[in-house]
Amino acid sequence: MRHRQKAAVVGVDLADEQVHLLELGGGQEVRAAVSAELPAAEGFNAAITAAAIREAFKRGGLRAHRAALALPAAMLQIRRLQLPPGLDEDSLQELLHADAERYLPYPAAECCFDFECLPTASSAHTELRLYACARRQLEPRCEALRLAGLEVIAADLESYALEAGLRACLPPPGDGALLYLRRRRCDLLLLDAGETSLMQELPGYGLWLDEPPAYARVLSQLRTALAGSPRADLPLLLGGAGPTLNSLAARLTQDLRRRCTPARLPASAHGAALLAYGVAVRAQLRRA
Repeated sequence: MRHRQKAAVVGVDLADEQVHLLELGGGQEVRAAVSAELPAAEGFNAAITAAAIREAFKRGGLRAHRAALALPAAMLQIRRLQLPPGLDEDSLQELLHADAERYLPYPAAECCFDFECLPTASSAHTELRLYACARRQLEPRCEALRLAGLEVIAADLESYALEAGLRACLPPPGDGALLYLRRRRCDLLLLDAGETSLMQELPGYGLWLDEPPAYARVLSQLRTALAGSPRADLPLLLGGAGPTLNSLAARLTQDLRRRCTPARLPASAHGAALLAYGVAVRAQLRRA
């Protein structure tokens, strides 16, 4: 039997004042990754963001036009549902639309939603995870991608995308921790025994970790969080924006007495693209 190769997809991370793009080929190979600064603007500006994406596409040599967008948890409502068995993806979509009052957190006309089917040992139902977002929140971001010439095929939760990105950076069995730096916060993710045991947001610091008060507080929070794991050998990877990941990794290695290194994605893509990589991988797997 011939298996159709997955279509290429671009993972998109609209992070604070930056955009990170990563193109994943049909064989899940990294073709290109690029980041771009977003000019200062009042709120989210679709036209400005689209221009930055087009410039990054040209500079990075990206070619795919199907995009998967990472979204923060504050924008999404997530529900786990059990639906009748034996329904394909189109039938599930129709069922959710037809019974929107029961399944969706917003009126159907005001809601954008996506879902993924989950493995289950029962044949009595189909289990899925539903992602729902108010249209007024999602549309400006989708409009920016459309203006840049991209077709949005999926939107996904940032934390799930980070987990997929972290797993790609770890050798089997895939255990380790990730400190992901943003402009205004850090995200801490811990995988132990192949399962997510911690996802924690450390607000207010991000790229300012080189300032002593910020570093001291995040170091204290890291020690507390990592102490909850029975394994002292779990590596800590650093990802996200910022040119100082190498020096920060060396400092944390000394202070935590734990191996800390910058995250290394396939094809030597920079750790800033880790979230974009994860959302692209998940989009391909969900549409295999």
